[in-house]
Amino acid sequence: MAFRFTKSNCVVVGTFNMYIIQPAWLTARGIIPEGIAFKIEANLEEPGLRFSSPSLDSQWIVTPTRLMVESQDRDEDCGESIAKVIKELPWTPLIAIGANSFYEAKRAELPTSLRFLRGEKLPKMPRGPRIEQSTYVLAVRKGDQIINMQVSILGDMIELKTNVHTQLRGKDSSFACQAAQGFLDQRKYSEKLLAKLFGIRVRQGDSHA
Repeated sequence: MAFRFTKSNCVVVGTFNMYIIQPAWLTARGIIPEGIAFKIEANLEEPGLRFSSPSLDSQWIVTPTRLMVESQDRDEDCGESIAKVIKELPWTPLIAIGANSFYEAKRAELPTSLRFLRGEKLPKMPRGPRIEQSTYVLAVRKGDQIINMQVSILGDMIELKTNVHTQLRGKDSSFACQAAQGFLDQRKYSEKLLAKLFGIRVRQGDSHA
């Protein structure tokens, strides 16, 4: 079966000054192009800014504890943008970095290896309540990284998420940059694992962008 790519993001957790990491600062350092008009939104529930532009294939989210670049374009290297920020701010305390990808498919397309998620083998529910979601999670370690794979059935759809987690505590900024620059390779490896372990394949070049 083939899942459809919906979006991906690179998230680095640490301590950030959201009044510094803004469009003007990113433009001045050549991280984003000049002459672009941005839409900037504030989060009223917690400190944070989101900025995006029709001229960019990605959007940025900055909070005091995380920096994220997200895109619906499968070819967009969100990790490279994060790496450029880390290079400019090498003394920023960092905790971890994650490369996340999201996919979806119709429930009828669930591979045989994950058919138990349909609910046939789950305990019989009492009258009234119904199963809202079935989820299967598998974590695999590869060197300094943990690859998490999550498959969830939600109604008539299947949602799939992969996460490559790299710990950054005690590591220097060059290690963090290397982890961020591996964004596309990490996704590629995760998709190979999905195919090998579960028969799940992703449509190459398929994007909602």
